[in-house]
Amino acid sequence: MDPRNAQLWVHVGGELVPRDRAKVSVFDSSVQGGDAVWEGLRVYAGRVFELDAHLDRLEASARALAVASIRVAPRSSPRSSRRSRRTGCATELTSGSR
Repeated sequence: MDPRNAQLWVHVGGELVPRDRAKVSVFDSSVQGGDAVWEGLRVYAGRVFELDAHLDRLEASARALAVASIRVAPRSSPRSSRRSRRTGCATELTSGSR
């Protein structure tokens, strides 16, 4: 494992967890049928880069797979901004970090 990724946090089941606690059941449809949607985010100075574009792609991919429940926070939502700040703080990423 790349030591720069040792402190990664992952959003699983509605919460942020350290990478060593990120688990998915073998019975999950992403494992059984390979149907999954994900988006990688870059964080600079504690803020997600191009968050709206990432969320748009994520939503479009979920709709293409006909995911039954898609929860989309309004882009200007304080909740969306708060979550991205929390993610940035949890990963302790700053401008130029990898």
